[in-house]
Amino acid sequence: MMILGFPSNPTAQCVELDFFEKVVALAKQYDILVVHDLAYADIVYDGWKAPSIMQVPGARDVAVEFLPCRKAITWPAGALALWSATRPW
Repeated sequence: MMILGFPSNPTAQCVELDFFEKVVALAKQYDILVVHDLAYADIVYDGWKAPSIMQVPGARDVAVEFLPCRKAITWPAGALALWSATRPW
């Protein structure tokens, strides 16, 4: 299992879509489940948009992605998250 989180907190490290293309290729090659936490997707600057691993063709075969709602709408009491996957893990 590979666990990723971009943009990351507290370093604010961001990645481009080509990073996720390499991750998906590696995951397919070695049969790795990728878990991506996209919690801070809306907290970026200068008009930059954080890519989703699900934008990569074939990512749904090897990855799940979590999008916590409370980060975007400041809902401190909520623990709701959305996720996307096609394979039953």
